[in-house]
Amino acid sequence: MLPVTSLRCSSTKRSNERVSTGLASLDDMLGGKGYFRASTVLLSGTAGTGKTTLAAHFVDAACARGEKCLYFLFEESPQQMIRNMRSAGIDLQQLGRQGLAQVSRRPARTATGLETHLLEMHHAVEVFDPDVVVLDPITNLMAVGTQIRRARHAHARHRLPEDARRHRAVHQPHLRRRKVSRRPSR
Repeated sequence: MLPVTSLRCSSTKRSNERVSTGLASLDDMLGGKGYFRASTVLLSGTAGTGKTTLAAHFVDAACARGEKCLYFLFEESPQQMIRNMRSAGIDLQQLGRQGLAQVSRRPARTATGLETHLLEMHHAVEVFDPDVVVLDPITNLMAVGTQIRRARHAHARHRLPEDARRHRAVHQPHLRRRKVSRRPSR
């Protein structure tokens, strides 16, 4: 793991400069000016709401300003992402040829641990030296978190939702309910 001391902020300056999201209607919602440069922008929503496409528009706009962008994917392969974004009018492959964008490979979830992924990402940032870094939304983790919250809430009412019961039976057999005999004690 990276020592926390190595992850210090290198600059405490805050920028008042606004940059476009790449979508005029979204820029309008943000006062007609976009978001503040050097901001952390979180896109949240359920699967299929367009988080990845919206993030790709941010990347496209940054590349149009001459900024280098590094896009980390966690659910799709780079080839899938590049193909899908072409249908939204964003040519990530061309931006890559120009040296403005790099789409990372999808990490093999079973091959290495989280620490290795973090180190690989840190190395990619050091090598490519991007102005913008995008972490593609991870809807599966959000869905798992939702299921855990639902299961905890349902458990408080002494029942689990069907999908949580199935998950428990398959992945946590040691937690299966034991049948308790209701025989009267002597």
